[in-house]
Amino acid sequence: MQRSLNLPTNDDDESDSNYYDEEDSEDDSSSSVEGADPPSPRRTPGRLQKAGLLPLPKKKSKKLKITVPSPILTNDSLKVTNEPPPNNWDSHNKIQTKPKKKKTDEKHPKRWFIPNMNDPYETFIDHGTTVDSQGYPLHPNGDTIFVQRPGICEAKNFGSTAFTKRSQVHKRSKGKWKVITHKCLGVLVCNLPDCQWAGSPPTDPDVLKELFETPVQCQGMAGKCTGEVHHIKCENTALRIDIHLATEWGLLRHRGIHHHVWPECKKPDPLAHERFDEVVENNPKSGAFKLKIGKPSQDDGTTFETVTDIHPAFQNSDRLAYYRKKKLIGLDLVPGKNGSGVGDKFINDMFSWAARGLQVISASFMPGVEHFTFQTKWMRERLLARDGNREHYQGGLLSDVTYRYFENGYLLSTSMFCEQLQRWIPVQLTWIRGLSEEYYQVHFTILLKQFFLPGITAAEREGLCRQVVDFSKAQANGFKAAYKDVGPD
Repeated sequence: MQRSLNLPTNDDDESDSNYYDEEDSEDDSSSSVEGADPPSPRRTPGRLQKAGLLPLPKKKSKKLKITVPSPILTNDSLKVTNEPPPNNWDSHNKIQTKPKKKKTDEKHPKRWFIPNMNDPYETFIDHGTTVDSQGYPLHPNGDTIFVQRPGICEAKNFGSTAFTKRSQVHKRSKGKWKVITHKCLGVLVCNLPDCQWAGSPPTDPDVLKELFETPVQCQGMAGKCTGEVHHIKCENTALRIDIHLATEWGLLRHRGIHHHVWPECKKPDPLAHERFDEVVENNPKSGAFKLKIGKPSQDDGTTFETVTDIHPAFQNSDRLAYYRKKKLIGLDLVPGKNGSGVGDKFINDMFSWAARGLQVISASFMPGVEHFTFQTKWMRERLLARDGNREHYQGGLLSDVTYRYFENGYLLSTSMFCEQLQRWIPVQLTWIRGLSEEYYQVHFTILLKQFFLPGITAAEREGLCRQVVDFSKAQANGFKAAYKDVGPD
């Protein structure tokens, strides 16, 4: 018996079943089940589609089936953490997200820009502001505004402030504008309510942090206050100064309230400097003490004009003497480090010192040992003085070198502690040209020779020599060489 094959025919009359060419089912038993779904038509083009009589079927895109392996549960994986899980999908597809823009600080929104000089800015001095004699705010407060107009309204102190601050300077608009910003650093105050001391905090943040690692005693009441110092920070204040470099037109703008007292100002402002220079120039022979006391006014003999009224910084005698000497050096009235062209004034000063009691007890111009040693009678008496128990000084003799007084030399001094004055006093001064061992040997030789005077026993002499304290290696070697030269054989 022959087996018949169902082959396709080439008849023109075709049924609708020829819309798609049907494929034989892989499982013949599935087609014999009643009620089963008919086999899906295949997606390959039929004869009518190949002939162009029907459109080609659209191909469905295949969806990728992502299989995620089931995790292996361990004790570490069951731990609860606050960290978000890693986003493996973004790292796999290399999706780069744009960085988010920083939100503007809501506490300090940007309100100030480069000013327009044609805008009608007006000077406004808010409450709590301290101004100088020209009306410029040295301690601005609140919404203070100051406009500098060249030739109309100019202030000598424009650009400066009197409170302690940390400053930044920038150039804007291709170098046409100079922008200065000042940040107030607050004030140092005492924890005692009766103490009115107010000091300036250090500008270095690291130094300020180290300052309060240990309790700091208050410096008020001439150093006798028992309170402790703490720092009051200044928040929510800002100061900006814009200066047009071509025209010198400027604008100062301030915002915020300083909820603290103003610290003591240690440096005079430019306007105070100018007034102080005029006083020194008109009275070059007046010393620091006389400038501080002042002189009777021409209008009223009961009042006095003093430099302390110009600025509180001149109340300190040492600071006053420094600024006075600095002005006189500029006027070529006193020598600076290089002599300032005053000829033999140093030689004349040595004669004047000798007349006042500061005698030159040793001098040499020989190369390698150039020196001038000075000492007064009172210094020598203090060095060899005895206490109530007839014992010599046993508090140590300290030697130090100062660099700031001479351009081509150094001042070597030896000091002792005076019980009567409760301070260190010099007992021998020597100008030396160098810092080698030979110069130290000369200084210590002159010092040790004073211990070999009559009336001083060998034991006392040995005790005085042991009071000499050395610091550097050159000083130690110089002292040893001097002791060998002066000491007993």
